Amino acid sequence: MVGVHVSQIAYLTPLLHSLKYPAASVNGVLLGKSSRSNDSVKITVVEAIPLLHAHIALSPMMDAAFCILDEYCRKKGLFVVGYYHANASMDQ
Repeated sequence: MVGVHVSQIAYLTPLLHSLKYPAASVNGVLLGKSSRSNDSVKITVVEAIPLLHAHIALSPMMDAAFCILDEYCRKKGLFVVGYYHANASMDQ
């Protein structure tokens, strides 16, 4: 069995990111930790890192962001556990 817990800051960051740039698509990653006990796995989403809010297609900027993010995760002992994306308008 897998359980997921999302911290408040990890929940609010993508929401605030999309509200700050309502006319642009936004994306980012969710960082967290995992733990095992017997036959269950618990994933805790600790924080969300906003990445881009304009041209969000895979690009050199995205590559650079993931290089920096990789080092950040190593220092903090975190893993990428998810990705978020919000379209530019509410009707999409």
